[in-house]
Amino acid sequence: MVPSESSTYGGGADDEGEPVTERANEDRGRLRLQWPTFRGSPVRWGIAAAGWLLFAASVLLTSLRGQGPSWLDALFLAVLLALFAICVTGTVSTIRHPRPTPTKEDHS
Repeated sequence: MVPSESSTYGGGADDEGEPVTERANEDRGRLRLQWPTFRGSPVRWGIAAAGWLLFAASVLLTSLRGQGPSWLDALFLAVLLALFAICVTGTVSTIRHPRPTPTKEDHS
């Protein structure tokens, strides 16, 4: 895709005839970060979030009843809270951007 001269634009144009801006030239070849897409049902993501939160709460209460939280308990709680945050993000993402359901012709 080599830019060609365009008499109306005064700049380059790509193969489809669209004007090529300097910003587009700079962005070529760059990887862009995209927000991850979450699949599934928001109900399942919500149930998973509630499960991870309850599990984290039980680990916290168990560690506080004993000798106090150790560094391993704190690490385990951090992982559980990260999983909870991922599930909450999945819940919100699937509610805000639902995936279209396949048509009946796609199931055959």
